[in-house]
Amino acid sequence: REHPLMKGFDGLESWDETYVHHRHNDRDRVVLEYRVGGFQAEGNTREPWTWVRTQAKGRVFYTAWGHDERTWSHVGFHNL
Repeated sequence: REHPLMKGFDGLESWDETYVHHRHNDRDRVVLEYRVGGFQAEGNTREPWTWVRTQAKGRVFYTAWGHDERTWSHVGFHNL
């Protein structure tokens, strides 16, 4: 919540079909949100769900939210 990108973001709840990611490049990454609960990769209790990181001279934003219109039309998703 302290990251500038999260300023004003109040979170969201939405049905979303998820992939279970088990390969994460955590170098230079700041996790902004974790998915907690549901099926997780073996040995994990939470999964990085929204994050930013540096890549060479650029910056990357990623979120796993957004399977279909149930999430796409959510004001919280637009805010993110």
